[in-house]
Amino acid sequence: HTELRSRQILCKAEVNISSNIPESLPSSVPESKPEVSQYEKVVELLTTLFPVWVILGTIIGIYKPSMVTWLETDLFTLGLGFLMLSMGLTLTFDDFKRCLRNPWTVGVGFVAQYLIKPLLGFAIATSLNLSAPLATGLVLVSCCPGGQASNVATYISKGNVALSVLMTTCSTIGAIVMTPLLTKILAGQLVPVDAVGLAMSTFQVVLMPTIVGVLAHEY
Repeated sequence: HTELRSRQILCKAEVNISSNIPESLPSSVPESKPEVSQYEKVVELLTTLFPVWVILGTIIGIYKPSMVTWLETDLFTLGLGFLMLSMGLTLTFDDFKRCLRNPWTVGVGFVAQYLIKPLLGFAIATSLNLSAPLATGLVLVSCCPGGQASNVATYISKGNVALSVLMTTCSTIGAIVMTPLLTKILAGQLVPVDAVGLAMSTFQVVLMPTIVGVLAHEY
């Protein structure tokens, strides 16, 4: 009887041990990352080489202007509107709400965008004694928001892309007032500046395509 009872106890112990063993043990092999398609690799490479395209475009514009003079004002305006539309497609209503929830961060970026950059552009134009057309162009570019280029540069440098998009949103909204105002103040002494006309142009080319892009993204 003692031997039979011992066997029963051993059988119960084996059953209890087997019931405590998990059905599937975690695998020690790490999960493999999803493979990146060839298309994504090409896009990643082209995006990373963004500074190279800018430098090449600048060199061509300086030494071979005939290659870019076909880009008339209407085509340039259309291209800029398309860029702002594509930027709007990456934004949501939540991005605009974050502008209101982060006043300090947005304020610092806004001051850098519309105070430091325009003054720096004006200082460079003055120190180099540029002609009126070149100085006006440099000041105008300095008074414009960063747009998508800043987002791409932030992405390439592994920065805070979300913050860059937030700042781009705020500076784009502010451009309708700040760009004409600053251009009038800084470049008005060089050439006549129609601040009202520039504000309307900024609204049509920058703000309206952005709004359309946001609405298309949301709805």
